Amino acid sequence: MIFLAVTLGFFAENIRENLADRNREKEYINSIIEDLKTDSANLHFIIYNYMPAVNSWVDSSVSLLESSNPGNDVRIIYQAIENATLWRHFNPNQRTLTQLKNSGNFIFISDREAIDGILDYDNRLNNYIGLNNTIRVYEHDVDTTQLRFTDYKIVRQIFNIQSKGKDFLSLSDIPINARLTNS
Repeated sequence: MIFLAVTLGFFAENIRENLADRNREKEYINSIIEDLKTDSANLHFIIYNYMPAVNSWVDSSVSLLESSNPGNDVRIIYQAIENATLWRHFNPNQRTLTQLKNSGNFIFISDREAIDGILDYDNRLNNYIGLNNTIRVYEHDVDTTQLRFTDYKIVRQIFNIQSKGKDFLSLSDIPINARLTNS
């Protein structure tokens, strides 16, 4: 009787652990799906809203800076330059990937194709992050170059406006005393 009770207890514990593992697997898969939905929405915004607007401001900046029209309002030039250099990046949600990788919880996912897909996505994110770090170096170079012909104090005022959550600047956001330097 004792042997039977111990054996049945062992089987019951294995079944309970297996059910718990399957529940964790479902939780991780659902969490990854939520992360991917968030990432997809963020990418959609960047690709279809942010990038076209920034590209338009880049074109305007180049056109205004190449123009020899002394009648151009300096504030319009500042607006175009500052909006063209409003750096926004896709920041992937790696919450679930981090949990899976750091705690060895990949063992809970039984589907080999799912694991391969998750690892492939993680690899692609790591490649993107490396590329994005390189892009940030170039953005810094553009910002530094911009300060050769714009007034640092004005740029600082504009930055303070944008740091409060304002995205693209309107002309009224540019200080009246904005001026270009002769450097």
